[in-house]
Amino acid sequence: MNDGMPMEDIKPRPKFHEEMRQARNAEEALLAVLNACARVTKTISEIKWPSRDAFGAWIARLQGQRTGSENVLALECLSFLDLQHSILFSRDLEGANLYRANLSGAYLSGANLSVANLSGANLDRAELSVANLSDANLSGANLDRAELSVANLYRANLSGANLSDANLDRANLIDANLIGANLIGANLDRTNLDRANLINAENLTPEQVKQAQNWEKAKYDEEFRALLGLPPEPAN
Repeated sequence: MNDGMPMEDIKPRPKFHEEMRQARNAEEALLAVLNACARVTKTISEIKWPSRDAFGAWIARLQGQRTGSENVLALECLSFLDLQHSILFSRDLEGANLYRANLSGAYLSGANLSVANLSGANLDRAELSVANLSDANLSGANLDRAELSVANLYRANLSGANLSDANLDRANLIDANLIGANLIGANLDRTNLDRANLINAENLTPEQVKQAQNWEKAKYDEEFRALLGLPPEPAN
């Protein structure tokens, strides 16, 4: 990561563009091998990034300009990767596989994480304001004290996620799945809960819920509906 691939050792040395192509492919192949090992061992791959923005710059070079919805191989190989405190401001990570990645304290404001797999990821204290997380899989993710103000979580899967003390001010949770999520201390001020599924959500209070918008249109278990003063769900 510090010095790049040793392309100067190739004899005869190829032209610049071919050299860059080969270097990019070699780096992607090394990432794929590292990820294959991590998937087997299920351990975090710890990399000493030279700076907080090093990973973002590197993955952008591997990714290149997107020409459609299909991802390059590199974005499929980010699970179990140590990316804590990385700066990924407005980074295009649509559909990326970040399963159980360590993104603690990462700066992802404005990032596109639509359809991304963040299941089991550590997003403790991550900055995700204005991020696009629509249709993302965040099941079992750790979002303790995460900043999610104005984030788009439309149809996101947050089942079993830890959202303790998370800031969801003005976040879009329309049709989101929050079954069994831990919401102790979470800020739901002006959060859009239209059709959100909060059945069996843990440590949720009526006071929290009533700070949100469209809270009466969300799904709750019958006991919690009674605490909210809502009538029982009509029988099918």
